[in-house]
Amino acid sequence: MAGRGTFIVLGLIAFLITSTGFSDEKAPAAEARIAPLMKLLRTTDQPRVAMAAYARANAIDRDNTDLHVLYMRRMVKFGLPQIARYPARRLVAMDKANAMAWGLIGYVAGRQGRYGEALAASIRSAHLDEDDPSVLNNLGQLVAWYDRTDNPPRIEDADRRLLARRKERWSRRGAYAAAQTRIGKAFEKRTSLRQDLAKKIDAAEKVAAKTYREAIAADEGLRRLDVEIANHRDRIDLLLRDYYYATLYVGFQNRLVLTSDYGPYIYYPRYYYLYRDELDRRIRRARRERDKLKIRRDALAAMGAAVAADYRRKRRTLADLLRRTESSSELIERGFRWDPPAIDGQVIPERKAVPVGREVRLPDDPQGDAEQKLSLAMAYRSNGMNRKANEILRSILKDYGNTPSAGRARAILGLKPAGK
Repeated sequence: MAGRGTFIVLGLIAFLITSTGFSDEKAPAAEARIAPLMKLLRTTDQPRVAMAAYARANAIDRDNTDLHVLYMRRMVKFGLPQIARYPARRLVAMDKANAMAWGLIGYVAGRQGRYGEALAASIRSAHLDEDDPSVLNNLGQLVAWYDRTDNPPRIEDADRRLLARRKERWSRRGAYAAAQTRIGKAFEKRTSLRQDLAKKIDAAEKVAAKTYREAIAADEGLRRLDVEIANHRDRIDLLLRDYYYATLYVGFQNRLVLTSDYGPYIYYPRYYYLYRDELDRRIRRARRERDKLKIRRDALAAMGAAVAADYRRKRRTLADLLRRTESSSELIERGFRWDPPAIDGQVIPERKAVPVGREVRLPDDPQGDAEQKLSLAMAYRSNGMNRKANEILRSILKDYGNTPSAGRARAILGLKPAGK
């Protein structure tokens, strides 16, 4: 990821500098300034030197087709096609018949997973040049994917018509046919995997549903037992209350003195003793039944916990099968093999990072330096920082007094032209 971020940052340098340039410079002067930079681009073996040279040259003349073509080819040859994307896009905006630029755009888009854009660009590239094996490889695998994918992207009608006309012709080319076969096999493997997973998912869903019903039944059984235990608890509480009152009555009325024609006699209320004993037997019986219910409830709770745990395991298995089905498209992505456009018939692998080189030293360009300072001064003025802007404008007059930018700085400062 770091390497790709480096590519993007370094590739943008040219366009950041381009935005600071002025378009009113005469063509001969621009060509004279670009010439040493173009020479440096052709001869340097240091990618960073080439980047810096291109950035400065692009700031001088952003519409120079030869500059963009040279830089694009050099970056591809350095193994840095990601950086070459910027001149490639500039080229197709200026000249839609540049096959290599389209091929490069298709390659970069494919590497980044933008298959619709990659397909359209690769179709245009192969239409312009059928001899690049890299473009044919990229196109072949993209067409195989496009014909089989569940949700194909929308491409322009002109590109679809072109594909329909040339597909049979391209299929006779080795690189295109090999890529078609490779992606076709990846789709077959994915289909087989999905069918196998579908069977496993169906079986897993049935097992999970059965386990779920068992868990629900166990839960309902627990609720019924809890109700029965609560009823026994209430019954025991009532019996204990009656037992208390019976004991209390016997304590106060342990005997009863009655009178008769024969004189007084003592009557003991044995009935209450008998009733208290009966209550005691009922309480013990109710407690035994309650304890049995608790044992049944504990056993059912343990079984229910095991069933619930088993159900969760089965749900995880099912979720894993579903994830595997969703990720089966990775088989297709692994089947892709992206090749950057060939340079002189040679396919150069992409580097993971920009190699570190020696310090960049470019040919002197007073006008370019003055332009950059002038652009900075204008940025300060647009933000109301006129004092800082005027300091920079005066430094342009001091250091680059013979450049066109110095004349513009004089005009901004309200000074007379030099020599007057």
